[in-house]
Amino acid sequence: MRHRASRMLAATLVLVGAASCGSGGSSTNERPAVRERGRNTTTVPNAIGIVKDALSASRAADTANFVGSFFFDATALGTEDPAAGRVSLGAKSAEYTVDMQGEQIGLVPPSTPLEEIRMRVREADGALYLRFPAAFESAGVGDRWVRIDTDAAPTGAALPKGFEDVSLRTFLAARLLRPEMCFRVISDAATARLVGPETVRGAPTTRYAVEWAPRKWAEDAGLFFFFGPDRSEARLAALDAAFARATTADVWIDDVGRVRRVVGYVDLTLVAPHFDPPGDPDTWRELRTKCEFFDYGTEVPAIDVPSDVAVPATGG
Repeated sequence: MRHRASRMLAATLVLVGAASCGSGGSSTNERPAVRERGRNTTTVPNAIGIVKDALSASRAADTANFVGSFFFDATALGTEDPAAGRVSLGAKSAEYTVDMQGEQIGLVPPSTPLEEIRMRVREADGALYLRFPAAFESAGVGDRWVRIDTDAAPTGAALPKGFEDVSLRTFLAARLLRPEMCFRVISDAATARLVGPETVRGAPTTRYAVEWAPRKWAEDAGLFFFFGPDRSEARLAALDAAFARATTADVWIDDVGRVRRVVGYVDLTLVAPHFDPPGDPDTWRELRTKCEFFDYGTEVPAIDVPSDVAVPATGG
């Protein structure tokens, strides 16, 4: 039974990876330059302060266009799909579309037109709202929006009541693509080192490598179910130590101190053995997330709570 559960979990994350990726130049092909701590970097005074200050500068600039991605490498099972939208960083609101055409099997009814395999997500007033008629057909939602919490329970995501026949990866994808999830990589950073000057979408930037704490990020995204129900102090400490060895991230900051790109990297070969049951490092290889923010100051219409919400309050 445990082996069967392991296979089911593996299939779930593989499909989640397909549901959460980037477009418009936001492919995650660039692995962060620093896989080993301190390699190809330079220690500079107050590097972590510069990186942290970029959060405030970006929120002050407020509006921007946004593309994001979630790349998952598990041998033949890994995949990547695009998402793009707009954001108000000051208000912590966003609206984006996830193109899920690459993972239609098990997600939507057979023969669903490709143009209908796109999920709209809106973050407003501290909640997430999803609109995905093709996937929500079994729940009888139609064209209405479905509300879920921005963060999952610490033990992992669960299907909202009444959505038992809807794929869990729909709700996970909405969380994984939140621009605020990329900003948490920076807010949770403990150290930073200089990598050097680079260009992002034609804009000069400076790239920094940071160490961050991804366990809370994985919990909020809804992925913690891979690690089982044990949340003892010793178990969480062991997971934090494993993540510390396996993760790094890079941040690109422009000449006026705003965040232009964030890439987070997890070496799954080091994390998978801590799954419950343990995962095979030969299968579980790599996870990369990426966000890009551009056209700061662009006009973004107000991102409001939708008026037609089918489920006014669900955990998801």
